[in-house]
Amino acid sequence: MRGSKLIQLWNGGDKPLGNLKLMDLSYSDDLIRIPNLSSIAPNLEFLYLERCKSLVEIPSLQNLSKLTELIKDP
Repeated sequence: MRGSKLIQLWNGGDKPLGNLKLMDLSYSDDLIRIPNLSSIAPNLEFLYLERCKSLVEIPSLQNLSKLTELIKDP
């Protein structure tokens, strides 16, 4: 979903993404927030949030025990 026009990701609802390993949201200029990924994508290993200019809310990532790579702007 790199470079998408999304403002907010889904909340997961009753369809978690247990097999999702990589999420690349880089260059999603309009993205404001992402949900708590520990309950939606518990096996996430790579999360890319580079150049998400509008991103103001990132929930705690400490429960993503398999996350090995996080790339975001300071």
